[in-house]
Amino acid sequence: MGFLNNLAKGFVRSAVNQVGRDSGKVVSNQIYGNSDSTPLSVNSNQSTIEKEGLVEEKEYVWVKIIWAIVISTILPIIGGLIIIYRGYVNYNKKFVKMFRIESQAVYAQDRRYNTGQRYEGHKQVKIPVQIEADEIQLKRAKIKSCCYFIVGISFIILYSLYLK
Repeated sequence: MGFLNNLAKGFVRSAVNQVGRDSGKVVSNQIYGNSDSTPLSVNSNQSTIEKEGLVEEKEYVWVKIIWAIVISTILPIIGGLIIIYRGYVNYNKKFVKMFRIESQAVYAQDRRYNTGQRYEGHKQVKIPVQIEADEIQLKRAKIKSCCYFIVGISFIILYSLYLK
């Protein structure tokens, strides 16, 4: 019974100490106006996207058109419909995919540390971002969609003529 009693006292003592630490942080943050404070929980939600440091993802349009031609020759009707659908998607495109390169900390699992992780350094990470397209990018998307429509419809017509 003594072991269980000591164990229960230890749990209660630990819980009281934790509550004391957390409430101390809250009081300290309120008194000193969050200067040099430790946040209890970090819940950040970025609603605005900074346009600094953004790089547009490179699209290889000619490679896509070549693949469209290959798909249309292998699967004539289905390939043509897929290509027309891609043209429709590009025609209604409102956003552009871009990316930002940021430095993030790298940790390795190590049980010798209190947190269970060991800091190993930083690495550059590519973070994808979607922003609204401007007029030039919308114009580019319309041109791509026209190319897709032409390739898709022409292969459907050529295949229908080939069947006759």
